[in-house]
Amino acid sequence: MNDSELKYWVALQRIPGIGPARFGALERAFDSLADAWTAPKSALMAAGLTASAASKLVAGRPDVDPDGELGRLYEA
Repeated sequence: MNDSELKYWVALQRIPGIGPARFGALERAFDSLADAWTAPKSALMAAGLTASAASKLVAGRPDVDPDGELGRLYEA
């Protein structure tokens, strides 16, 4: 996995309600994790997320910086 995908992998893990099953649904539904990260709620729901999980992902984006998360990962 390259850094451009890894940062979205890490960022998605920081969203409450996005566990392994939902993460897998996003991986299967979108060409990239970046696409999943930026998708509208309707596309997230079409990918298999519940309305609640899709809302949490959309609402959580402003609080999670994928580049910052990747930087913290490398610092650790």
